[in-house]
Amino acid sequence: MAGIKKFPLTGNKDNQIFEYSDTLSLEIDDAQKHLKAGDAVVVNKEAGIAGILVSDVAPGEEKTDYATAAEALTKPTYGLNRAKHASVRVKGGVFALKVDGTAPTPFKPGTLVYLKAATAGAKPTITFTKAGADVVLGWVKEPYNAAVKDGIYQVVLDTRPLG
Repeated sequence: MAGIKKFPLTGNKDNQIFEYSDTLSLEIDDAQKHLKAGDAVVVNKEAGIAGILVSDVAPGEEKTDYATAAEALTKPTYGLNRAKHASVRVKGGVFALKVDGTAPTPFKPGTLVYLKAATAGAKPTITFTKAGADVVLGWVKEPYNAAVKDGIYQVVLDTRPLG
């Protein structure tokens, strides 16, 4: 057996794990495990951590008994996340999101958009109403001449706790 030589690190000795952290593999609670890529998700409401799923949530126990090789080779990868985890975009980017309710007036860029976490089997609620929300999801990018009820808006992902 060949030995492995250790090479000392020189130069930058910081503790950085990886360079870009806009999308992270995060654990998703059981009440939201049914959500799919593209859905908004609350990860930790106290800390204001939320985002948009980039992958589906990996199941708690991975299936291992495949009937055929083809079935095993075409199984979902869940973004290569471990059990109960998903890839979540936690900052940056503009998303076209359906926002429930009617936008407030005056309605201009920077109007906050809130997120209430999904419950078992239901979709999360994205709204302009702070009451009942879990986190700030972001803010609206464009001014709209006429805000429509339950419309699709350009939302800048900029999550934070309710303040």
